[in-house]
Amino acid sequence: MKTDLAVEAAKWQENLIQIRRHLHSFPELGSEMDHTVEFVKKHLESLGVETDYSPDTGLVGVIRGAGKGPCVLLRADMDGLPIQEENDIPYRSVREGRMHACGHDAHMTWLLGATALLMAHRDEIQGIVKLAFQPCEEGKGRPGAEDMIRGGIMERPRVDVAVAVHADPSVLAGRYSISPGGVTTTPCLFEIVVKGRGGHAAEPWDCVDPILVMNQIYQAVQSIQRSELSPQHKSVISITSMRAGEASNVIPERGIMAGTIRTFSREDARVLAERIKQISLAVGSAHGAEVKYEYEIPIGSSVNDVEICSRVERAVRELYGDEAVEREEHLFMGGDDFSFFAERVPSCYFFAGVRNESLSCVNPLHSCRFDLDESCLSRTAAVLAQFTLNYMEQMGEQ
Repeated sequence: MKTDLAVEAAKWQENLIQIRRHLHSFPELGSEMDHTVEFVKKHLESLGVETDYSPDTGLVGVIRGAGKGPCVLLRADMDGLPIQEENDIPYRSVREGRMHACGHDAHMTWLLGATALLMAHRDEIQGIVKLAFQPCEEGKGRPGAEDMIRGGIMERPRVDVAVAVHADPSVLAGRYSISPGGVTTTPCLFEIVVKGRGGHAAEPWDCVDPILVMNQIYQAVQSIQRSELSPQHKSVISITSMRAGEASNVIPERGIMAGTIRTFSREDARVLAERIKQISLAVGSAHGAEVKYEYEIPIGSSVNDVEICSRVERAVRELYGDEAVEREEHLFMGGDDFSFFAERVPSCYFFAGVRNESLSCVNPLHSCRFDLDESCLSRTAAVLAQFTLNYMEQMGEQ
């Protein structure tokens, strides 16, 4: 019979706060995770967890239960973002131009908390738990989840179910948003290079101005959502970068635009990407500019399994009551390479509320002022542990 994991987890809260703040202070990017991996690995091993690490495939911990049973994978991403932190807090990033602005410091922390709880209940585990601490989620290099799978994390033994939790500042702290079906988008990344004819700013008639061309492409692309897409095709198109020129008296030769499309299907992403290509080439041709266009769709949408979502929701209700389950429909337009796991096994990717206006934890993900209500740390650790122990017990009874 399990004890009250909410009570047990609360005893770890102060320790988890210190872990999270350390990780927040020392963010790393992509697969360059030396400090992060050493720190997390040390904590795993102090709990008695087997570990394996490769720079190519990330850090894996293994908890072997008292008997045979299913294999559960719990995943936390590790990398930060190339953002200069603007928070005035004691644990702000000490790495110039790097920040945990997407909550991955919390993700690692609550998985470490869940690990501590599961190790304390190791005799109740009938099966194996794999702890996936993943690099390269934020898009610097090949998706880290894909590399972990290439490295064999889904085998030996075969993983039966996968779960991940993401911090969400649009959901109140203490609540969890859990939805079946498509829950993260298929991101498409595109780049438009406009080559005009540079010259003196005093003689624009002798030039082909790439800035003018990019401006018209921008306006046309932004109109796609309003005039060409049905609201049933949930999507977002954002141009996030426009670069051209350095001097005030020179019309530049070249300009570059970049952006992203977010949809819930690869086909919708492909259709929109091709439409942007048509627009860009047509506008360029109309002005006598040469346009080169490239796009890629690196990952798919994470699709949640109905049964696994139900089991996660049950764990939340057991620990924190019905009010802890978010009732409003929650649409997340971000992408996450957890989709590689979800394509292979029944999975649940859900959201932990971290919003607290009284603590000024209100800023969005990827903001230079993002921060979170740390009460989420022990609570989410308990949810992950409760789900895992329930799943092991219920599958053993079948």
